Amino acid sequence: MKENIKKLERNQEDARELKRQLKDMENKKNDFEKLYKTNDQMLRDIENKLEQEKTEKQRLEWTTKNLNSELKSIKQQLQSLEDEKDLLNQRCNQLKEERDNHGMYIFKRHIY
Repeated sequence: MKENIKKLERNQEDARELKRQLKDMENKKNDFEKLYKTNDQMLRDIENKLEQEKTEKQRLEWTTKNLNSELKSIKQQLQSLEDEKDLLNQRCNQLKEERDNHGMYIFKRHIY
């Protein structure tokens, strides 16, 4: 009978130990699940941020391409205006020269 009591006490002690181990495992599982959720949320946040950065980079690349295209067009227009200015200056100089030559002709005719 004493042996049965000792066996029963050992079984109760083993049961308590198993319950304690089970509770520890449940606590570890809960801690792990919290950590998993936290890491999962952090990962989603990082993925969202990276997607936003990617979108912003694409927008900036598109804007840069458009601005470069516009700059090229403006440079071409400026060059065209400079060419036109040069032609107008040449024509102006030519007209001045013709005026001066014509004036000399009239002056010489007047003298003689």
